[in-house]
Amino acid sequence: DSFEMIKYSLTYSFVLMSVLYGEISLDSLVGNYCHPNCKKSNSILMINSDSTFNFKTMLHGGFSKAGTFQILKDKKVELKTTQIYSPKKSYQMPPKQIISIISNNKIKIGESVYIKKMN
Repeated sequence: DSFEMIKYSLTYSFVLMSVLYGEISLDSLVGNYCHPNCKKSNSILMINSDSTFNFKTMLHGGFSKAGTFQILKDKKVELKTTQIYSPKKSYQMPPKQIISIISNNKIKIGESVYIKKMN
């Protein structure tokens, strides 16, 4: 129907503009990112299509956190943690964290580079 066609056209236009202007689209961002790599990772960031994220690490005794994210300009994404799970100690909610998009399959969190798992 015409609504689907309009929705498709708007989505296509948005994706095209995102590519042209160097901004990030939600579809291109969604996926699992591993550090140091996906064969042997000690940390994984999962970016979900509903603008939420989950992060799990084996470092620092192991912990996980979850929250929401917002795509910013200049290939940056802001993570806002809403939940933290830790078997060892309680953590206070961290401040919002900015991650950088290096390429279609690499992001940088702090000094660590995460590689996107390809299916």
